Amino acid sequence: MVRLLYFSYLKERLKKAEEELPFTGTVGELRKLLKEKYPQLADELERVRFAVNDEYAKDDEPIKDGDKIALIPPVSGG
Repeated sequence: MVRLLYFSYLKERLKKAEEELPFTGTVGELRKLLKEKYPQLADELERVRFAVNDEYAKDDEPIKDGDKIALIPPVSGG
């Protein structure tokens, strides 16, 4: 199982801050899985940064059982 942590509007739209999923693969494969699981967020998930165990990760980064993955939407400020 991996632990997914949702922030900002992802947390609001999914109405949950975290969930656990059985998953092993890459960040890119997880992004694809989440787009299928949550089609209403497919566009937003293209722009989300993933952090694996507190380190930003690219789509080819491997994910293994027990990892903590944070989904961090882009932010803007003024």
